Amino acid sequence: MTLIKMPALDENKQINREWANRLVAAKCVWLWIQSLVLVFKKEGIKGSAKLLAEFDGDAESLKNLAYRLYNICDKRNLAKEAASYNEIVVEWQAILGDSVKFKRKDQTVEINLF
Repeated sequence: MTLIKMPALDENKQINREWANRLVAAKCVWLWIQSLVLVFKKEGIKGSAKLLAEFDGDAESLKNLAYRLYNICDKRNLAKEAASYNEIVVEWQAILGDSVKFKRKDQTVEINLF
């Protein structure tokens, strides 16, 4: 298996479209959480919300997995990793709320193009 290293954010700190397209195609909740954690560390709530707007599955499953991973890391004394997942869980409502705004903007753009 060959891993392709692709940055989540481009040089302008925008979501890398190729990377986002691969993430959407993968439909892997674990990969989504890892990606949200990475983007959250670099771009905070807004960046994570923008990425989450691309997710078309059950967003609650992402939060639940982040919480589960937090618990696992916490029990294994992996404080740094636990904190990363905990940030996502703690800020989930803000991330989710902002992601809806990004989805609406995308829909508005699509409507205006036609």
